[in-house]
Amino acid sequence: MRYICTSFQFYKMNKSTRVFIALCIAVFVPVGFWLYYNVYVGMPKPLRKWFPTGEVIKHEVNGKTKIDSVYHTIADFKFVNQNGTIITNDSFKNKIYIANFFFCSCQSICPKLMKQLVGIQEEFKQVKWLKILSYTVDPEHDSVMVLKKYANRFGVDDTKWSLVTGNLNELYNLCKTSYYLAAQSDGPESFDHSCKFVLVDNHRIIRGYYDGLDSVDVARLKKDVVVLLKELSNDVNELHPPRQ
Repeated sequence: MRYICTSFQFYKMNKSTRVFIALCIAVFVPVGFWLYYNVYVGMPKPLRKWFPTGEVIKHEVNGKTKIDSVYHTIADFKFVNQNGTIITNDSFKNKIYIANFFFCSCQSICPKLMKQLVGIQEEFKQVKWLKILSYTVDPEHDSVMVLKKYANRFGVDDTKWSLVTGNLNELYNLCKTSYYLAAQSDGPESFDHSCKFVLVDNHRIIRGYYDGLDSVDVARLKKDVVVLLKELSNDVNELHPPRQ
């Protein structure tokens, strides 16, 4: 009965009022659904921060106490890249980067991983806040000269991407205890390492792991890079918003 009365009242309105209401419904209802599904539902979620330590820090924000969790961070390191340049954590200040492990004489998965990273390099060629960092697991063979030749083979842009070498124990320790990836040597001709790409933010916190041999996972990495770049632009005041 209430529905009938409401419908009757609607039809008692003059024609222009009915047309106006109908137009409002026709326009705003679809727009509302579009905004809901494409802006609200479709908004990217913040990336997970991996490996909380269980500790917290307290600080004041606008007179209120804010409590933040403390997360595992990548340890200090010092290696040399394909140009003979010293690379440390400071090389990535106010930057995010993608890390992986490889070795130049690898004929199986490493060339495939490199090609995927080249694709990422080209995708974000104009974005100066994204870097790539590849650590060798065979530093005895992979000298600066060998790394340079390998980088040229794949078209590595050395303004964006460093291939680094250094002390074997330091490299393996960083791999296992900072990035939490597996790496081992079964002899001078046999090395085993993860095929994962690791996304690290400007606070040295790990924000994602991705299978470098899986094109779907690499596509997910690219999307997550955009999300993290937007977070970075909000985190560092002097940065302009990165391109989409």
